[in-house]
Amino acid sequence: MQRLWKILGVGASAVLIGGCQNPPPTQAEMGGYDYGPRPESYQKLIRDYLQPKLLDPAGAIVEFKAGPGLLYQPDNVLRPRQ
Repeated sequence: MQRLWKILGVGASAVLIGGCQNPPPTQAEMGGYDYGPRPESYQKLIRDYLQPKLLDPAGAIVEFKAGPGLLYQPDNVLRPRQ
């Protein structure tokens, strides 16, 4: 019976925390954010970032399926919105 109460407590906590999220921004709000200039050599920046982190950088296969895009990172418990 105690296990059931623990499971119900965890489930209720998850529902309460999940319900506290702010809604995503509207298109008008997104247009007001300043993302700075689009990076010219984003592929080189990514490869330079990954090189010291990979065991075999020469054998790594990195595919770029799309260019950089706008990203919205909402507030959460661990960090503020950026």
